[in-house]
Amino acid sequence: GHSWDIRSTKEFNGVWHIQAKIAKDKPRLSSTLENSAPVGLLFALIDIQQRVVVKDFIQNGYEIPYNTSGSYEFKIIAGDENYITQMIEEILSVIPEEYSLKQNYPNPFNPITMLEFNIPLKCIVNITIYDLIGKKVKTLLNQTQNAGYASVIWDATNDYGKPVSAGIY
Repeated sequence: GHSWDIRSTKEFNGVWHIQAKIAKDKPRLSSTLENSAPVGLLFALIDIQQRVVVKDFIQNGYEIPYNTSGSYEFKIIAGDENYITQMIEEILSVIPEEYSLKQNYPNPFNPITMLEFNIPLKCIVNITIYDLIGKKVKTLLNQTQNAGYASVIWDATNDYGKPVSAGIY
């Protein structure tokens, strides 16, 4: 598909979020400028899923990884060199590099505990509590989450809102 955005080249510093639907093999993201960019105006692209920064995006485009399909997220940054460097660091600092689920805190707990988790890209997150024999106790989360650092609180109740007995979960 195609999309366009009309911006004045006088707007020097900015970040645009792009969400592309990928439906074919070896898709390529490309861009063109209607006029030449002012001196000092640079562009960078961040591939959120791959954590790849492409500073020559306007000239060379970007080949989206071959095994990709569905929704794909990018950030495009326009500005001077200092602004681009600052924004790349800022954007990547809030996107974890890998999936992780941390130890709940406090543990043991009464009456609540917090579970923190990190997801490197937008995806469906399912966090379910089970007892020692593997019986499902409560689903805390089962929905699409944006990339980032997040947490959920468990109040020691089951799916019916009833308190669970003390034990290991």
